[in-house]
Amino acid sequence: MNNKYLCIILIVLGLLGSCTNDDDGAPNAPKVLTVSVSPAANQENPTDVDSAEFTVVFSEAIDPTTFTADVINLNNTTGTVSTGPSSTDNITWSFIVTGMTNGDAVAASIPAGVVTNMAGDSNKASFFTNKTVTFSKVAISIDQATNQRDPTNIDSAEFTVVFSEAIDPATFTVDDITISGTTGTITTGPTSTDNITWNFIVTGMTDNDIVVATIDEDTVTTVDGTINEASTSTDNMITYDSTLIFTVEVTIDQAASQADPTDIDSIEFTVVFNEAIDAATFTADDITLSGTTGTVTTGPTSTDNIAWSFTVTGMTELDKVTATLAANTVANSVGTANEASTSTDNEVRYTTDLACGVNAYVWDGTLSNDAGATNQFPSGDPFDVTGTVTSCGALTISSTVEVDYVDLDVSLFFCEAGVQTLDLVLTPDSDGATNGTVTVVRQTYENCSSFSTLEVEGGGTYDETTGIITLTVIQFFDGFSGDPVTIIISTK
Repeated sequence: MNNKYLCIILIVLGLLGSCTNDDDGAPNAPKVLTVSVSPAANQENPTDVDSAEFTVVFSEAIDPTTFTADVINLNNTTGTVSTGPSSTDNITWSFIVTGMTNGDAVAASIPAGVVTNMAGDSNKASFFTNKTVTFSKVAISIDQATNQRDPTNIDSAEFTVVFSEAIDPATFTVDDITISGTTGTITTGPTSTDNITWNFIVTGMTDNDIVVATIDEDTVTTVDGTINEASTSTDNMITYDSTLIFTVEVTIDQAASQADPTDIDSIEFTVVFNEAIDAATFTADDITLSGTTGTVTTGPTSTDNIAWSFTVTGMTELDKVTATLAANTVANSVGTANEASTSTDNEVRYTTDLACGVNAYVWDGTLSNDAGATNQFPSGDPFDVTGTVTSCGALTISSTVEVDYVDLDVSLFFCEAGVQTLDLVLTPDSDGATNGTVTVVRQTYENCSSFSTLEVEGGGTYDETTGIITLTVIQFFDGFSGDPVTIIISTK
């Protein structure tokens, strides 16, 4: 395609304003302007100043009326062109972007066909050299401290400041923090161990003050001189009212690493208050232990007067160690007393026979009922029961009965006059559960009425809370199965 037709096509497409001619009058090849956009040579990058300068260079002088801020595309920023574009020779231009957001990586470009030279030749799309400018300031959050009560009746309001990176500690002082809504002042801090997370305390407040803490932008810098943006907050307000009455909340649970059940004569518990307490008011005597012969032999100890731990030793086999804290036994620094403790799991079982698993502890203590009236066979005959839980959930129930040849359904207890027994195995539904299943150990009885042998097997359920064992027993008379018999045993 010759230059003449190429020029005509480009003019029709709006990509070229005109075509120049050679000396012989033939059109020259169309002229296309090239343009580059890059950060200005003196532009700090990244920058903590809300001003990013760019340089635009055209391949020749352009018509200045065709190059305005409107034809400059900005990406990755909330900013806009606020100054320029301007030039002294219509070839090299500059413009400035402001209104950026922290973290913006500003990119500028010029699309094709928006700028022309004086002859009407259009530009190609710009190309880039180090095309972005990053706007980066030190981010700050300031909020009430994690353990700060709000509202509070204590003349002490603690705040936590977190910077996005370590700062130069010499640039952060009390004077950089703005306190409003109060007559109080910062009397402690700001202090830090890593120059990232800082704490300070406001005191000297007046009733109904709402203490608000903020940090203005450009008040703190990093070691390399990067300045901060204004602080943001989730909750940077604390209300002070000396007339408020609070109670200290507390939980007691087995320690996170505590095995349960355990065969080690050392059980650890964790106590957590909802605020720092006066350490002098909390001793081993304040802790109530039940279900054990053990005592608190270590602790309570704490590093912050909020989370505490203590250890119980001196247990006896199958102890179920329970720890609680009664109300009004501990106080905070202004004398506010605690509520009674609450717990998710404040019991630990001690046994030297861990091989039994969950069966190492079932049904506390002795099974007995002298009244006997609630222990009945279907015949309605009451009987007395006694029994003692042994290791691994084994339980032998003994019953004293008389010989009776009438009701063969209950002939288990009519083999011989005197004491007859059932051997049972109790299995809790889960570790430490007070209810579970019962299995009757199959056994043989001799001299049973007109039968030479009688065997029994079966099972049922138990509930330690209600004290009831319900069994369904199947009897085998000389090998022949009899009808099932339901036995209800109440121990309470």
